[in-house]
Amino acid sequence: MDECYEEALIVFVLFGEPNNRSVTSEFVVSGSIKKSTKTHQSAQEHIYFLATGAFLEIKNGKITRLTTYYNIPLRI
Repeated sequence: MDECYEEALIVFVLFGEPNNRSVTSEFVVSGSIKKSTKTHQSAQEHIYFLATGAFLEIKNGKITRLTTYYNIPLRI
């Protein structure tokens, strides 16, 4: 992954609930493709922004589950 992509997470918004059992986060993955892959044959130096949502379950102050969704059809 590090060999082919360079990414940073930006524009974070966090939502919690009163019992601190779950957290939802919206953010943008800002990235560039450094090296062609099977999926991106001629995409070197391609820059993209990808809307993302993450859902975390928390138990005893620790993350016990993480589910992440990438909105690939809306990728810029």
